[in-house]
Amino acid sequence: MDLEVGAGAGPSLADRAAVGVLARTFPVELVDRVIDQFWRREQRTRALPARLVFYLVLALCLFPQESYRSTAKILLQAFGRGVNGRPVPTAGAIGTARRRLGADPVETIVRQVLRPVATPETQGAWYRDWRLVAFDGTTFTVPDTEENDEEFGRPGSSRGEKKSAYPQVRAACLVELGTHAVFDARLEPYTVSETKLIEEMFSALRPGMLVLADRGVYSFHRWRGAVDTGADLLWRVPSNLILRPVEGLTDSSYITEVIHPRNPVWCLFGCVSSNTGCPMCRMVKTSCIDS
Repeated sequence: MDLEVGAGAGPSLADRAAVGVLARTFPVELVDRVIDQFWRREQRTRALPARLVFYLVLALCLFPQESYRSTAKILLQAFGRGVNGRPVPTAGAIGTARRRLGADPVETIVRQVLRPVATPETQGAWYRDWRLVAFDGTTFTVPDTEENDEEFGRPGSSRGEKKSAYPQVRAACLVELGTHAVFDARLEPYTVSETKLIEEMFSALRPGMLVLADRGVYSFHRWRGAVDTGADLLWRVPSNLILRPVEGLTDSSYITEVIHPRNPVWCLFGCVSSNTGCPMCRMVKTSCIDS
């Protein structure tokens, strides 16, 4: 789907296909509606109107090896705006256009489109009737500028000025297994904990999902919060969380009970168990692993 009529020659077939996927995934009607919602519609004719800038931001992700101007050239020619010798905007003009559009409209549009994409035939995306999804976290290095340093911060280091060479962004994603489609994500400064970002994505969980997570995600409150969404959970837990059998099952697994951390665990001898365990009954309170 072209944004403009009469696309000319220029980008390769693969480039055209990639740009076409952008236009199909993010319909023009949605882009225009959100741009108007945030009052970012240009008031005069520009070489880089707000609609085109949105697709340019996404194209920069599709073509990370290309410069600002090279990516703009691919996009403009694919959309029929780079023909008849029209000059490609400068990198400075592209940067100005991105600032004029801002981050809020881009995030709003993307969040309205993000969703799991696996079909019943997609291999690796299902276990029995469950859609397999997982939380994952990482950090991204960003350019070493004063603005990025102030906004995101950077990890410490044992050398030199006791901080790393580049600022870093903390990221957490909710990913559909099998397709690797990210259908929710959070980006925050490096100092924000990964588990906090994961909690913010519970709203994207649905009944029929089987949610995988590493042991660092678990806490009593996060478990309860995720369960309340109707999704089923398959999480690793810390090794110091002692899960004693309450009921054995035929497949050699068992049902256990996790006690609310605010409820003290009393042993048979009248003492409140601690994180080191009662020396008499060896019971362990779960609050030692709750964060």
